[in-house]
Amino acid sequence: MINLLLSTSEAAILDDIEEVGFGELIDVLAETGTPCRKLTVDVKKAAFITALRRVKRFNKVIVHDSEPTAAEYFTVTENGRKCLKKMRF
Repeated sequence: MINLLLSTSEAAILDDIEEVGFGELIDVLAETGTPCRKLTVDVKKAAFITALRRVKRFNKVIVHDSEPTAAEYFTVTENGRKCLKKMRF
């Protein structure tokens, strides 16, 4: 377990993941805010929050058993082509 300081929007996203249980979250956006809530999370959720802070927006987050397991997001290659990247947690 890892202790993290989360913004209000990050904490709400984790609450949404718990609520979904099994399924997908669409258009997950990390709004910049002052970290104000201390939460103890497992390694997968900590990796998810770290990636969300880096990428800023996931087009889709796949949720399995109330855990974020994978995410997809659009980006641009070095040659200027739009691509859809996927990552696992």
